[in-house]
Amino acid sequence: MSQPPPGQYPPPPGQYPPPGQYGPPPGQYQPPPGQYPQPGQYQPPPAQPAPGPFSITTALQFKDMTIERELGLTFGLVVRSMGFVKGLGAGLTALRQGEVTQYTSLLEESRRHAIDRMIDNARLLGANAIIAMRFDSSEISQQLTEIVAYGTAVIAQPMITEPGQ
Repeated sequence: MSQPPPGQYPPPPGQYPPPGQYGPPPGQYQPPPGQYPQPGQYQPPPAQPAPGPFSITTALQFKDMTIERELGLTFGLVVRSMGFVKGLGAGLTALRQGEVTQYTSLLEESRRHAIDRMIDNARLLGANAIIAMRFDSSEISQQLTEIVAYGTAVIAQPMITEPGQ
């Protein structure tokens, strides 16, 4: 293969150099320290503490807060599987009457996880509260259950009351 004339880029078809001819040999380029992580060494930034209190209600407003601005829909989604062993145990438990505690704990944990994700999503929108919060669930297959927590992300402030009222 012939080399393109100096300064001609891109080279004409059929004149591309073999891989590794441009730039340093593969694996030898090192960016300045701290500029880029090496492949497989990316570390996400440390988790930041949650800023301030966060209020959630299923109502359309708060009794003691004023909604300054609605920011839109926020949601948290979780898809869970019971797993074969727990599912087998739950199936045997279901043969007798009464609560199937394996499913109860799975769904309770899933709802809490969905709420946490919904709050994280609302914080990304700049919210400090959620109104009209609801749950929804569906079965994706016999083994998978989807839980969604959703509501309206808002910026809310405590009501200011006059002294003596």
